[in-house]
Amino acid sequence: MKTYVFYFSPTGGTKMVANYITKELGADDIDITVRCLDMSLAEDDLAFFCVPVYGGRVPIPVYERMAHIKGNNTPAVMVACYGNRAVEDTLIEMSDLAKKNGFKTVGGAEMITPHAFNPEVGKFRPDEDDRAKLKAFLDKLLAKQTLTEVQMPGDPAYGDKKRTKLPLFPRPAKECIGCGICFNNCPMKAISEVGMKVKKKSCISCMRCIDMCSTSSRHLPPVMQFISEAVVMPMGIIKKSPKFYL
Repeated sequence: MKTYVFYFSPTGGTKMVANYITKELGADDIDITVRCLDMSLAEDDLAFFCVPVYGGRVPIPVYERMAHIKGNNTPAVMVACYGNRAVEDTLIEMSDLAKKNGFKTVGGAEMITPHAFNPEVGKFRPDEDDRAKLKAFLDKLLAKQTLTEVQMPGDPAYGDKKRTKLPLFPRPAKECIGCGICFNNCPMKAISEVGMKVKKKSCISCMRCIDMCSTSSRHLPPVMQFISEAVVMPMGIIKKSPKFYL
């Protein structure tokens, strides 16, 4: 059995979780944040799909990435990473998406990571206790003689709900040197090559361009920043704990 850990991680939080799983299992980790990769997995392989939670849903680009990864009744574990608010329908949506592409869900995990809008919420997560719980889950998973399908939590009618989209669109400051890092690394190709401006209809507010900016010259407009902090900060009051499904 070969193990693969796929991750979509615009600001690095989900990548931290994926890298930990990779290290523990001696797996191959595969970054699908920016580009699609054509892959086919065997029935005796094991896949982990690690994605961040956006408004209780799977990020839109993950649909395109998953269309290029094919399973053969391959067992897979869904891992939802969120900024201490809620996972809502992400795991069931991801499980359905994986099933359409030839995978069967044999486990799931909810892990807390820094929030994309305000990294102070969820800062230092996953912490030592989180990692210990994740390791215990991985040990139990590998100890199972037969990996059987597991139902993920969430509302099966998630597709009938309107996606939450906040008008949080980063923009370049005068210090921008036009290096193109944000343009080349945007998961939605939502940044213009000239002027590095955001195409608002395409932007999913993942904050990757701010996180990757070589001169720290991308930011949210002050009003948007104030709104995002006002919305996000209360989420950090109660420390959430990881959850696992096996």
